[in-house]
Amino acid sequence: MTYLIVKDTLSVKSVNPCSISSAKTVIMSANTSPATVAVITTAAGDFAVCIGSSKSFTAIPNTPSSIQTAIAKYRWTVPANSIITSATTDSATITVLFNTGFTGGSLSVKGISSCNVVGTTATTSVLQYLPPTPASIGSSTNSYNACINSSVTYTALLGTATTSQAPATSFRWTRPNNTSITSASADSSSITVRFNTGYTGGVISVKSQSRCGTLSAARSQTLTHTGCAIGTKLSQPITTTNTNSFEVSLFPNPTANAFKLLIKNSKASGLSTNQAIVKVIDIQGRMIKSFQANTNQVIAIGNELKPGVYMVEVRVGEEVKTIRAVKF
Repeated sequence: MTYLIVKDTLSVKSVNPCSISSAKTVIMSANTSPATVAVITTAAGDFAVCIGSSKSFTAIPNTPSSIQTAIAKYRWTVPANSIITSATTDSATITVLFNTGFTGGSLSVKGISSCNVVGTTATTSVLQYLPPTPASIGSSTNSYNACINSSVTYTALLGTATTSQAPATSFRWTRPNNTSITSASADSSSITVRFNTGYTGGVISVKSQSRCGTLSAARSQTLTHTGCAIGTKLSQPITTTNTNSFEVSLFPNPTANAFKLLIKNSKASGLSTNQAIVKVIDIQGRMIKSFQANTNQVIAIGNELKPGVYMVEVRVGEEVKTIRAVKF
């Protein structure tokens, strides 16, 4: 809807029997538009949001020009699958809850004058949700060929994040069969992989993860096993399983309370079971607890753990994945 600004002047002169004074004039206008919003701010200083969480946003108005009035209230527009939960939805500060199904978007606001004239210009801020997909996987040997009993460090290299992407706080690696992660931090951007007896090649892949537990798309790199010395090759073939048959998310991580564990097992994975065996291991390699869990369900674990670094090992069928967990 467009509002027409009507502008005119009002003049007055004083008169006596002998003369008329000069005029005093003021400019008057009707349906004056409100000032614009200068910027949207957050208490946290960023626009990274998580599903199931709430965040407050504040509109900071510009100073009205000579033909504008001050903003009396605000009109907010929020993305799909999010709602305003604060008591006053037209105030300068609102609280927004991000529900299941939210996949990113923008938040915008316009000013409204005391005459209910809505500003024609909206101020918009992009919300950050998905972490960036790793641009590539680097190798400490400058090669993607490895032999049994060797160790190679691989690094997830991130490109420049867009304005809609949340920072990556950890990484989820998937490696070939008959390999093991020997670095202390299994969920860092760099891991050291040891190639054990039975390794015949495969694929290493990595996803970045935000502080909310949201995973990016995977970046994969094929690993080979050629030209290795005698004694580093198998004399008989080994049957391998699909290394991407299930996914593990642990969030929030780090935390002072319980972790939430989600083991995703799609129907197309080929796995014959929906049961997983979960082990929690401390930094000295001692098993703290072991239990069975259903896949595709979020469960809380580790509330009883003392502050420290732990490894959460998840086995579904013959495949094992490990995540580093930090309790503070």
